[in-house]
Amino acid sequence: MRNEPRIIMFHRFSKEPESGHISSKVLDQQLTYLERHFNVISLSELRSCKQKGISPPENSLVLTVDDGYRDFYEVAYPLLKKHQLPATLFVTTGFVNKELWLWPDQISWALNNAEVLSSELVMDGNSIPSQAINEHTRPLLWSKIVGYLLSISDEDKHIWINCFYEALNIEFPATAPVGYEACSWGQLREMQSHGIEIGGHTHTHPSLGQVSDEQLEIEVSHCMQLMTENLGINDRDFCFPNGQPNDFNEGVINVIRKNGFCSSVTAFYDSQAATKLYEMRRHTASEEWFQFYKSVNGVETLMAKLRGAHNRMEGVVC
Repeated sequence: MRNEPRIIMFHRFSKEPESGHISSKVLDQQLTYLERHFNVISLSELRSCKQKGISPPENSLVLTVDDGYRDFYEVAYPLLKKHQLPATLFVTTGFVNKELWLWPDQISWALNNAEVLSSELVMDGNSIPSQAINEHTRPLLWSKIVGYLLSISDEDKHIWINCFYEALNIEFPATAPVGYEACSWGQLREMQSHGIEIGGHTHTHPSLGQVSDEQLEIEVSHCMQLMTENLGINDRDFCFPNGQPNDFNEGVINVIRKNGFCSSVTAFYDSQAATKLYEMRRHTASEEWFQFYKSVNGVETLMAKLRGAHNRMEGVVC
């Protein structure tokens, strides 16, 4: 699959091994591997090739990172500079602007800081009974809750989260707790000046399949407006929050295009790969080397072409 460009998707990084993160040691090793075996190109270069109808360099890979967490600046950015590799960072502008912190993190932080769910929680006729919260129940609760919240309106989601905190008897932090912080605009400007491309990931990180037309326009236009005000006028790309098939449609794509974004990416792969400019598929990076090798070497791409394999999911937040 050397002629099929692949887009790789990262999220969180850490200096030492940590669940759900790629550690600096492993990332350094992975970037060394990519530097030796692939043509790592920018998303803008891939986009330009597609717009011109020409093929990108053989064995091309594009590196992307979602959300805009500070750990990208602290861990990944120095290593990308060391290896002289390009990447695109998709930022949630309300997060960077310190107006909010990301709602999936609100669930994670609550579950990590509570010992008991004191009252039953209702989810569309189903319920989560009161129970102890520990290392065994925590991941199951997180998966069930996030899957449910992705299925309801953005307004109802935030009401439910407030009720969730009440049921846990903990206070909702007004700003992002330690470990959940975003990059600053100053850090984004620094990285942009050194070749990191900054793209949009909405203003508040809702599923765009669960918002009104009015909110959809605000999420996309305000995201572009803030990036332009703080980072200057530039060609920018977009990443759908959560990025599954239910999180975007033709109407969403039209709004993204209308507001000046040059392309958009999903958070799953299938046989379509990167063929459509506003629905380019991505493959998941991982601390685990087997998954990393599958993603970057085209094993998933090949299986998608030959057998229709895919990793479209519900309840996965990107």
